Amino acid sequence: MVLSIPFRYDLQNSTIVNSKVLKINKKLSKLANISPNIRFLDCNNDSNLFTRHGLHRNKLGKKLIIAQIANHILSIFKCKTVTSLPLAWYNPIEVFPDNSQKKDEMRNSSPHQTIPVTRTDDFLW
Repeated sequence: MVLSIPFRYDLQNSTIVNSKVLKINKKLSKLANISPNIRFLDCNNDSNLFTRHGLHRNKLGKKLIIAQIANHILSIFKCKTVTSLPLAWYNPIEVFPDNSQKKDEMRNSSPHQTIPVTRTDDFLW
């Protein structure tokens, strides 16, 4: 995420500096549009959003930037519903016809089970 460079309102000839800042912001936005992983947020450069001396943003300016960043982050993580695709049940005889003979030959009996031994003579039981 790349934020635009804010204007300078603390200098006497702020129009020259601000015109250069505007050109740099345009170049940054073009570079950000090339890459799909970079987002460019153009911040509002209204003079009312800066402090009296013009170098820093005031509370309202900071809140607006925070709101833009939060909206952008929430739009990235916004839940996108994906519809599930129902799959048909397959019969292994139909899919693998060679295994149909092996299926009939399979054992149906359970494995040999041993009879449990009672431990009446043991002192632990």
